Amino acid sequence: MDKRTKASETSPASVAPSPKQLTESATANKQLSPTATILLVDSDPVMRAVFRDALQSPGFWILEAGDLGAAVDRLDDVHPDLLIIRPYISGMPGRTAANYLQTRQHGLPVLIVGGFVEDERLINQSAVEDFFTFPQAFSRSALLAKVKDVLAEVKGHRATRTA
Repeated sequence: MDKRTKASETSPASVAPSPKQLTESATANKQLSPTATILLVDSDPVMRAVFRDALQSPGFWILEAGDLGAAVDRLDDVHPDLLIIRPYISGMPGRTAANYLQTRQHGLPVLIVGGFVEDERLINQSAVEDFFTFPQAFSRSALLAKVKDVLAEVKGHRATRTA
């Protein structure tokens, strides 16, 4: 677990890492540069861990927030390339939270993820609680493909606006 993860999980009001700290962390992890920086907002720590693990390994920098206040704190220090948010966070519709965050960072692309990543932690949790999920869980590769599609589309829109 790296410094970014520990800072985001210790307190909802913890300070986001600086760009310099992110660069140092990437260098320590043998990455030359991230593919993109993603702000992940989910009030469930297990879901955040699943999404973080799925997105970090291909080279994304993941900034986590468990609620809207922590997400605002992250935006004060870092300008992510993408916001990934769940349909509901801490009793608030994710769309409402995303709209507010977009007022703090104009043009922030948003991906609302309503399903679940196939992961043993979630499968075991559902089995213990005797829950069934619908729609079915999606694979990590499907999540990564969607994130890459959204980032490519955003990059294409920004390129046409500046041309």
